[in-house]
Amino acid sequence: MSKNLVYLNFLLVFVIQQRILAFQPVTENNHVLVGHVFQQLYSRDWFSCIQACQDEPRCISYNYERSARANGLCELNDCGVEDLCDRDKSLIYSVGFVFQQIRENKVNTNCSLDKNGPETKQALVPTAPPQNVTAVNKTSTSIFITWDAVPANQSNGDILGYRVNYTLRTTHDTRLVSVKTIYANLTGLKRNRMYNITVITYNQHGDGPPSKALLVRTDQGSKF
Repeated sequence: MSKNLVYLNFLLVFVIQQRILAFQPVTENNHVLVGHVFQQLYSRDWFSCIQACQDEPRCISYNYERSARANGLCELNDCGVEDLCDRDKSLIYSVGFVFQQIRENKVNTNCSLDKNGPETKQALVPTAPPQNVTAVNKTSTSIFITWDAVPANQSNGDILGYRVNYTLRTTHDTRLVSVKTIYANLTGLKRNRMYNITVITYNQHGDGPPSKALLVRTDQGSKF
């Protein structure tokens, strides 16, 4: 009897391992699958998003927002990609997200990104960057910037906010600030240093293109 149980346990482990090895998860950073989201939720961590997809039979893949400003957005997809070599046919670039496919696509399912299809057109990220990014005030340790919002006909949905990337040119140290306004105050900067600043608009599907880089030098200020 005990020998049979040992054999059965061995057989179950073997079968489970074979099922796991039958499909290797496909992971792609800074990309999302659009047009196939059937459920959105907010998870407390990455593992919770994975678990949600694993527990839902319809879920083939998911998009998870893992950036520093993320609020845990987890999107469950009923489709995936066949091969990362063909990712441009299915995935779009979106900073701060990770795409992962945990199951094989269903038979006879086309998950390619149809750039001419009406569903895809509605699911795209903003197509234009913020315009007229300007430094309106600065001190030795801060820069206050403003910009113009992306026109409604180029936002592809509701604008959720803006990401401001600012890089210290001498060290290439990049920082990120997220705001919901058309202005931002960058603080904690180094005195008399040049910063490269870009602004990105994002909606529920991801980030749009960055604005033209703005170069601003902080004031020299007092040495004392």
